[in-house]
Amino acid sequence: MKMNERQLCKFIEDWKDERYPQWVDFRRSVRECRRTGIYLIEGGNQLLDIIEDILGNIEYYFDVLPGQHIIPARISSPHQLIRCLHGLREYAKQQMEFVNKIPAKYQSRYEVRDVYEMLEHVYEMADYCIQSYKVEIVDDTYMKPYLDMKACLDSEDMDGFENILFSVYKQIPYEIQSEKLSEAYFHSIAHAVMYQLGFHAYSEQSFCDGRLDMKIEMEKRVYIFEFKYSKDDIDMCDEAIQQIKDKQYADPYILKKKRVIAVGITFGQKKRNIIGCNKEYLSN
Repeated sequence: MKMNERQLCKFIEDWKDERYPQWVDFRRSVRECRRTGIYLIEGGNQLLDIIEDILGNIEYYFDVLPGQHIIPARISSPHQLIRCLHGLREYAKQQMEFVNKIPAKYQSRYEVRDVYEMLEHVYEMADYCIQSYKVEIVDDTYMKPYLDMKACLDSEDMDGFENILFSVYKQIPYEIQSEKLSEAYFHSIAHAVMYQLGFHAYSEQSFCDGRLDMKIEMEKRVYIFEFKYSKDDIDMCDEAIQQIKDKQYADPYILKKKRVIAVGITFGQKKRNIIGCNKEYLSN
C-alpha cells in the first residue's frame, strides 16, 4: 500500500499514541529500581540512554497537539520526514546489534527484552513508512547539501562545513538582508538551515548559568556552537570557544561518552558573512 502525506502522518501519530504512554511507564519503572534493576546489568546505562533517545525522538518529531499533524506542526516537509525516518531506522538497527551483544546471563531480564522490543517497533515503523510512502527519497541533488554537510561533520572537517555555510549566506540577496545586522540574524539563519536539512539542531538550550547558542547532536559526536558578531570584522572565535568551556556546556554530553567538539563562529558586519570558524575538542 502506498501512502500519501496525510496517511503517512496519521499512521505515525496512531503508532505513537499506542506505544508512547507504555514506554513512558516503562522508563519510570526502570528508573525507580536503582538497586536491583537495570543499573546492575552490564550495559545498563546505555540501555537507559536508548530509552531516553527513543522517547526524546518521539517527543521532538511526533508529539503533536489535538488537531495538528506532524507535517507541518513538527516537520516541514515529507522529504524531511522521510530523512528523519531513515535516521531512526539506522539508529534502531545499530542499537539492536548492541543489545544482542549484552552478555547471555542478562538476556532474559525484562529490561533487556523490552528495550529490544522498543527498538524493533521503531525499526519496523520507520521501515514500513519508508517503503510505503509514494515518493522515494534518493541521494540526488535535492539531498546534496545535507550529504555534504553531514560528511563534513562526520569527518570533523570544519573548513568544509564553514565553506558550505558561507555559501548559504552569500546567496542571500543584499536587498532582503536585515538592515541592522546582529548575531541573532546570523544565528537564526544557521539554525533554520541545519534544521531544514534534517539535522538534530537545537538552539538556546538553557543551563544553570547560561544558554548555549546551538548544538548538533549526532550518533557519536556532539557539536556545540557559539556565535559571535563583530562590527569591526574582528575574529572572536577563541573567545566563543572559551565561553563554551567557561559555561561547561559540554559536561552533559561528556557523561554520555560522546565526542564533544566546541565550535566558535564569528560573523562580520562589513563582510556580512562568516569571517572565522575554529574548533576545539572537549572530549576524546
